[in-house]
Amino acid sequence: MKHIKSIFGIEHVEVSGNLYCNKTLKVSDASINIVNEKNLQVISGDVVFDFLCSDISYIDFYKTDSKETSVYFFVKGEKWSFVFRKNLPRTIVQFYGKVLNIQPQINGWEILYANDSVSLKGYNQKIEQYEVLHSSVSIRLLKIESSIVLRVYKEYDIIRKGDLLQSYSDFYVDQETHSFSWSVSTAGSEMEVYRIIFSSLPSLFSFISSFVNATTKDEVEYLEKMEIDNYMNDTNSAEEESETEEESESSDTKIILERKKKNKEKQKYKQTSGNIFGGRDKERNRALAVTEENTFVSRGSAIGIFKNEEDDISYKGTIHAILRKGENITPDKMAVAKDSNALIVSDLNKKEMMYKIDLNTEKVAEVWDTKDELKDFFSSAKDEKGAPLSNEFVGVSKNRLFKIDPRAPSLIEGKSYSTNTKFTSGDSTRDGYFALGSETGDIRMYDSLDKRAKTLLPGLGDSVIGVFISPSGKYLVGTCKSYLMLIVTEAAGTSGFKKSLGQNKPVPKKLIVRPEHLHYFNGEVNFTNASISTDKNEKYVIVSTGEWILVWDMEKVLKGHVFNYQIKKNDHKVVSNSFIPGDSNKIVVAMDDEMAMINRLSLKKPRNPNK
Repeated sequence: MKHIKSIFGIEHVEVSGNLYCNKTLKVSDASINIVNEKNLQVISGDVVFDFLCSDISYIDFYKTDSKETSVYFFVKGEKWSFVFRKNLPRTIVQFYGKVLNIQPQINGWEILYANDSVSLKGYNQKIEQYEVLHSSVSIRLLKIESSIVLRVYKEYDIIRKGDLLQSYSDFYVDQETHSFSWSVSTAGSEMEVYRIIFSSLPSLFSFISSFVNATTKDEVEYLEKMEIDNYMNDTNSAEEESETEEESESSDTKIILERKKKNKEKQKYKQTSGNIFGGRDKERNRALAVTEENTFVSRGSAIGIFKNEEDDISYKGTIHAILRKGENITPDKMAVAKDSNALIVSDLNKKEMMYKIDLNTEKVAEVWDTKDELKDFFSSAKDEKGAPLSNEFVGVSKNRLFKIDPRAPSLIEGKSYSTNTKFTSGDSTRDGYFALGSETGDIRMYDSLDKRAKTLLPGLGDSVIGVFISPSGKYLVGTCKSYLMLIVTEAAGTSGFKKSLGQNKPVPKKLIVRPEHLHYFNGEVNFTNASISTDKNEKYVIVSTGEWILVWDMEKVLKGHVFNYQIKKNDHKVVSNSFIPGDSNKIVVAMDDEMAMINRLSLKKPRNPNK
């Protein structure tokens, strides 16, 4: 209080505005003041409104429709507003300084980070560039109950009242520009993207550290390192942009020739692909399984079979209805058996059941009751192109592992946990090692079915909906709703599958969509299960959201260029996609009502904004 008075040298409180209660005028030509941080007083002549600060449940500034500065506060369920007269900056600043002292306690704010010297930019989608909105503003990172919000203001002019930072796709960090960018949805469901520029890297890191400490109780240093190390200086961005353009241009001639060839059959192809299951109906394509030669896609209780050609897929036939005891089986996930003459499927409607479908007889050949709700299953080991090495599969329930071996009379039990580990998904390597994701975001790495995990990688709190491991076991990608975690499974020459890596455990690269690009995806990302190309170099990560396919170059990502992705829009919503085994260019795309093969070289890098 003394500090504020010394700054302004003011004791007299001048007449400055009007007081309203629930939009009803109470007094005009009044003064407003906070006395000893205990009382808020409004005085107009002999009329005095005296509010105890302890009775005020919330207080903040806002602009009226006529752009007048106002302060509003709630007392016992009633909304009070004091509207300042225009051209009274000194009076407003004096009162603002007093409110600033009591606001966190009244509003229940925990201030995690404060900085009064950052600049604010806004992203202009039309010109695809950032524009300076304010050269100097204040920010507060606040914890309100369990939520983290970012508040941007210039004294009593509230620019961003409190943007919720709840998803790891909502923001990203750029060390080169010392910036933090985030996206918000407006009332009209449009996307707005903002960027704050810090004066130095230490200031940026301090901000990120405050956020990580507030959102993560365990493994703070590990996750802080993930956030800071994830975004390296993008010094080669211009060079990479040029390389990408050259690569795309070199493939243009081939793509154009392919397009001319396809155009003649395009309409016929689309009609055929829409009718292979007996006409368009309420069912949509769902599960996808791809081998070098064939592609399988489920639609309700039917399975369509396609042949993988040089640059397209061609329809071969349909298993029209999979039945067991007169009831339909609706494949939720499918995997091709080792000999390629059978499919292993889980049932969407009976989640504890698994079946072997003989592709020759088109009937159920074997049945397994897992007793628990099946979360995922995968081959116990795969070859260098991702195909099963045997007909053994690992099944996963929320807290239990087991093996399915057609030669055994029943399930082979593996590891069970007394606590609910909330497993969601998994995958294996060619050596039979495997990893499991969970609802809490953790990823466990195993060398054996009946032993404890060798390495536990803490997550960011979001459910891992899919896990894919490259056949070599060197790379692992975990899929969350709005971001991917790319993990190198080795550290100092030791595999996390074989030995606990302790403090040397690998720190994931977090792959997200830049906020500036979210408008391509209607403002929201809902990733399908990501996978890694199984060519010799295991070089690309592929995923889809909505109608879009995205591909990351892992080599560049691991160098710190986590936004080095290319995109392509399809005709319909993509439900699943996969590289052809052993090929990093051919991509099979299962849309909700159509099938297609696309070439990776047809994807384009979206434009990045200016610095």
